Amino acid sequence: YFWHPAYDDYPVVGITWKQARAFCVWRTQYMDSYLQSIGHTIVNDWRLPTETEWEYACRAGSTTAYPFGDDASVLREHGYFKENSNSKFHHVGQLKPNGWGLYDMLGNLSEWTIDQYDPLCYSKMSDKDPRTDPVSKHPKVIRGGSYLDESKELRCANRKASDASWNKRDPQIPKSKWWLTDGMFVGFRVVRPLKQPSAEEIEKFFALYLK
Repeated sequence: YFWHPAYDDYPVVGITWKQARAFCVWRTQYMDSYLQSIGHTIVNDWRLPTETEWEYACRAGSTTAYPFGDDASVLREHGYFKENSNSKFHHVGQLKPNGWGLYDMLGNLSEWTIDQYDPLCYSKMSDKDPRTDPVSKHPKVIRGGSYLDESKELRCANRKASDASWNKRDPQIPKSKWWLTDGMFVGFRVVRPLKQPSAEEIEKFFALYLK
């Protein structure tokens, strides 16, 4: 979204779940092409995290409401939210990271995950790292809270569902698959699995998540 040098080190905003996924496909294919050009045959897979992966990374081994404990008064040292954001998002990496060195897991921008939103999903899950596969454009799961949210919405376990109203001012008919006119509080981060899947598994996965 921001290509101008003035926006260096800002998070990317204003893109849909599908656009974030398309970036992951491009990133995967670009890196594969680059590695092949220099003689490597490593298969790379860049994708959005599942919401359970996201929470695991956010907690950084903690079991408290926030990675640093339960005291919300300390939150302003770790994330931008309603109390300290001045109603705008900020440069990344300005506040304290969590215990694993990850910045901006809480606040600044909420972040897309792979999962379809299901309010009852955790009562149904049994796999080690489950996910809820996409069945419709909305609702998808976002995590982390944003610069517009109250402190309680930045808790590690807090979940929020995407909504079609985040695109209500889009003048196009049909509305864009790529652009969020009213979702300027949503961004994304990517993960690269430690155990890399095969090229066939990656292709099958992308086919499912780019429908």
